[in-house]
Amino acid sequence: MRRLQFLRAVSLVVGLLLLFSAAIARDKKAPSEEQTIAEVVLDGLRQADQRAALKELDIETESLLDRVLLDKALRQLQAAHPQWAIGVADITPSVEGGMNVRIPVAYRHPQVELKVNADGTLNACVGADQLLKNSLPGVYSLQWLVNGKPESPEYNWMLQHSESYQAATGTLQLSYQWGTLNLTLHPEQDRLAMGVDVVNTSENPFTHLKLWLTSGVLFPSTPKGYGWTEEWAVITHADEQPSAVVADYGRGTAALCLFDATKHVNAGFGGRQHQVCLTIDDLPAHATQHATLSLRFGPGGDATDDPYAIAADRYHDFAALHPWQGPDWPDRRPIEAVFLTSSEMGAGTVGVTGNPRGWTFGHEDKTFETETPAGRAHFKELLWAYAKNAIDQCKEMNAQGMIVWAIEGEQYPQVISYIGTPYMLPELAPEMDVLADAWFKLFTDAGLRTGVCVRSQQLTQHPNYDPKAPPNQRPLKYYEHDLRDKDGNTDIPAVIEMLDKKISYAHKRWGCTLFYVDSNTICDGKTDPATGKFICTRWELYPAAIFAELGRRHPDCLIAPEESYFLYHASTAALGATSRVAHAVWPKAFSINLLQKPNWWANANDVAAVESYVRRGDVLFFEAGWRSPANAAVKAIYQRVKRER
Repeated sequence: MRRLQFLRAVSLVVGLLLLFSAAIARDKKAPSEEQTIAEVVLDGLRQADQRAALKELDIETESLLDRVLLDKALRQLQAAHPQWAIGVADITPSVEGGMNVRIPVAYRHPQVELKVNADGTLNACVGADQLLKNSLPGVYSLQWLVNGKPESPEYNWMLQHSESYQAATGTLQLSYQWGTLNLTLHPEQDRLAMGVDVVNTSENPFTHLKLWLTSGVLFPSTPKGYGWTEEWAVITHADEQPSAVVADYGRGTAALCLFDATKHVNAGFGGRQHQVCLTIDDLPAHATQHATLSLRFGPGGDATDDPYAIAADRYHDFAALHPWQGPDWPDRRPIEAVFLTSSEMGAGTVGVTGNPRGWTFGHEDKTFETETPAGRAHFKELLWAYAKNAIDQCKEMNAQGMIVWAIEGEQYPQVISYIGTPYMLPELAPEMDVLADAWFKLFTDAGLRTGVCVRSQQLTQHPNYDPKAPPNQRPLKYYEHDLRDKDGNTDIPAVIEMLDKKISYAHKRWGCTLFYVDSNTICDGKTDPATGKFICTRWELYPAAIFAELGRRHPDCLIAPEESYFLYHASTAALGATSRVAHAVWPKAFSINLLQKPNWWANANDVAAVESYVRRGDVLFFEAGWRSPANAAVKAIYQRVKRER
């Protein structure tokens, strides 16, 4: 009996072993079409390096589909070739069947090959990428004055030219009927020195000339950063920002630097093909304009932490002309945005109402009113409850403080809904005025900074206002008045004094140290008689000098203007995101970001971008009053950054 049981047990074990062996044999059969490797590419390496790398992977081809084995092999390859930066493999189905394995690789120090051919054409290779192939310069557009009137010459006539190349000097000359373009090329180890001379041989002064100095630059991918998806957005203006444009395309970087720059000459990458371009304004008849440029190449953001180092000399020179004078503000925790009102419910919008300032506390309750004793008592209850909730949110988010956008209420519609004149609070919102001191104290007692929105225009009573008219009948009682000098430009001293008065009032009365400056622009325009809509014909930002002076007068305050251009980063915390270039010029520069892109928190790429802002020192806003999904994303970003520091 025992022998029979033993034999049965042995038989069962043998059967299981046979089944297991059969399963292994099935797994060792040729993989299905879906499991087959169609192509393996180490994208970014030159052919010889790619062939060597594929041999060194030392892994069966089909095993590349196993992420664990693939990652192990890539780590070994990286250890053997530290001069390469190896990215994350991308495995995707091939159109013809099977799977493609693409492994991005960047050279930490890419080999640069520059060659000027016998006919003056230019070739440029960086690593595995040929960025310029038989490149030639040319003219794109020309505007000039004919008998004092602006015109453009006939297009085909403008383009007609002859070419000659002098190899001894490296000079290519293009002779047009309106003038000549001389382009001198001197290749160096990792850069190309470019000398440009444009001669206007005509009788007509040029108002604007745009030249292509190269054919299209064949970037393997669109360079990173704002503007590169736009056709003309990557041209530097030497009087407003450093005379350099950096194109970080991941596995490499190209930079165009302009020397001896004047306000009449700009350069950069332009057009759909990212040609190297030069623009010249105001070139008189029979005059010559010279420009010196440097086209440089180096590692990109996939291989180095600082791809912008390639233009460090241009940034250093600009910082020497415009030294850092911004706020000393080490606290980069988030700031709470407090919105107590809605202009859509103000008396100037809906007419007669018991709630003329449009207080909502985050919800549009049309039965709410403030014009009776009972209504004002309820107003205080809601105001205090809102403060408690806002303070709790600040503690939860580890915020440094809050900014109230409309402490005076929003009695009037856009474009004057944000009054931004706190010293007029007693007149504009008496129901808030009697409570404001105690209300702000709730926040300061909780250890939080406070702030308000101030407006860059002067609130002025309209001369034709009729006090007997309905509250929404135009002209409304007030309008926002631009302060201008006799020539129609921003009156800089007057604007400084006006904003200083508003900031000083809020600072003295409530201890405010956070200020959002609304509408720091001037706008000229007219009303379209057909539609009644306002058409802006001139829009200009206030000079950065205004905020440099305000920062000097209020060193303990953080002042964040709504609009900005590059020079703002030297003196204030502008609204938005601080560019890599601004950080390269002024390492202490930072911005405050309102995060106004809809549903950014639901997109992984947007979240990564916002997180990069925080890593570079920018401050994020979050909105009070409701549990927005964006707030949770902001909190998580700060927690991740804190853990890594």
